[in-house]
Amino acid sequence: MSKPGADTLIEVDEDFPVDMPDGTERIAIGSGVIDGLLGTGGMARVYRIWNERLEIHRAIKLLVPSDRAQSQERFETEAKITAKLRHPNIVEIYSVDEWNKLPYIEMELIDGDTLEAFVKRHGRLPASVCAAIGVLVCRALSYAHIREFQLYGKTYTGVIHRDLKPANVMITKNGVVKLMDFGIARPTQAGLHTAHGKIVGTLHYLSPEQIDGLDIDARSDIYSFGAIMYELASGERTFPDNAITAVMRNKSTGTYTSLRDHRPLFDAQLADLVERCLHFNRDERFATSKELLDALDEIFRKLAGGRNPEDVLCDFINDPESFNESGDEIVAAKSKLKQIGIVLGSVAVFVAVLFALGSLSGGSIHQKHVVATVHHEITNPPASVEAKNVSVGSAATTSGSSSAKITTPLPESSAKESSNKKQVSHDVKKQNETVNSLASMLAKYGGVSPLDAGMSAFDRSAWNDAATLLAAAPAEPRTTACLFVALVKAGRNDEARAVNLSGIKDGLVELSSARLCDANGDRESAIAHFQNAITRPSILADRATIMDEALYG
Repeated sequence: MSKPGADTLIEVDEDFPVDMPDGTERIAIGSGVIDGLLGTGGMARVYRIWNERLEIHRAIKLLVPSDRAQSQERFETEAKITAKLRHPNIVEIYSVDEWNKLPYIEMELIDGDTLEAFVKRHGRLPASVCAAIGVLVCRALSYAHIREFQLYGKTYTGVIHRDLKPANVMITKNGVVKLMDFGIARPTQAGLHTAHGKIVGTLHYLSPEQIDGLDIDARSDIYSFGAIMYELASGERTFPDNAITAVMRNKSTGTYTSLRDHRPLFDAQLADLVERCLHFNRDERFATSKELLDALDEIFRKLAGGRNPEDVLCDFINDPESFNESGDEIVAAKSKLKQIGIVLGSVAVFVAVLFALGSLSGGSIHQKHVVATVHHEITNPPASVEAKNVSVGSAATTSGSSSAKITTPLPESSAKESSNKKQVSHDVKKQNETVNSLASMLAKYGGVSPLDAGMSAFDRSAWNDAATLLAAAPAEPRTTACLFVALVKAGRNDEARAVNLSGIKDGLVELSSARLCDANGDRESAIAHFQNAITRPSILADRATIMDEALYG
């Protein structure tokens, strides 16, 4: 651990006044008026607006107020990059401007669902549907990865999305797929808006090289694409949330459940393609998204029988039951007449079989129903056991003896006075013990104040002593951060929960918060803090230490 210098401050976000539309008022913005709130993120809010002159709905992405220049730079970069990517499978931008000094992007409104919501509704998808979605997303990627464009006066070839995930892919009711949210995208040749040692992206879909803070190229997007495809095929994330350290460790070694184990009848070629995208060694993945698209196109044509991806998706949206669960092929009839013929034919065969079985068994037919059910059971660890308060000075009473001495109880006022004296005596004793303990620890760690001694104990990983000393030090951001980390390390979770971390942004603090949430069985919050731990800088520990703790701590 590295000790913060006296002039080093942990990054603290000051409260910034947020006065944004709530989506219910018809406020004029862009080419229309607000007609509803579509979504809210950490960086922006997205509204639906109605353009009366054109009689169409559009979407407005409005930047959340912030005092950080980098947020505005990224927002502006997203608008510039997306506006230059004109492709049927990439969301289209119409204009940029400001509302009440807040920048916004006006774009096409996608009438549909995110891929994330799509998978939640349908579960794992048939192979032909997986391939159809994959082809359309990959068309957008292969275009973006080679597109030549100008940005801030320089010419670049290709852009890396860097945040591919199901939440950033939309599917319309007509089977059209749109890639969106280029908020952290950057040209392939430049580390635009990327601070040294800081990771951007979403943990579950980050490539191993992104997590390691290495230079990335288009193959990082290919890895994220593979993680999306795995989720479509299996209905689960490649690296589930059962333990946050396991997520990191398994990513770094390429350890996950094979698609064949999830779905033995899933198309073997498509499974091989997905797992090649997910290889932890980027040299073993597809070299380019064009190479990936060519391979995926060939598999899709075999599965879809010459139909286009949009038609396959549209058919699935309209009638999911018409697709074989194994995903090998579409079993929907081409017409209602053919469907009726199949049903009638099946009934005739079934009646014939029943008749034959009845004849052979003397009219007794024994039916066996074998139902295969897949169980995904997530066992949350129990919340940490709270320490029980032990009352001090309680009276013990003995009974059951014939010779027991009977005494007259003291008057109520006398009893209360006696109890109060005992409590005061106990409190004084505890206070003296604390003073003596602090004095002993000050001598032990050679500090002239609880802060100095506490930081010395912190550097020596003496977590209990560090927590006790820092709790007695004046509160300030770095002291509070170190106190919180020490309490979590010492297993004093109930005390750690009481620490006010408002505004403190530090990687090691986030990792400790993740551990605390994980101990409580709160997986969603644990993953969110863990994501912050590997994407935020820290003055309490270097990045290598945080990564090592994330993997093995």
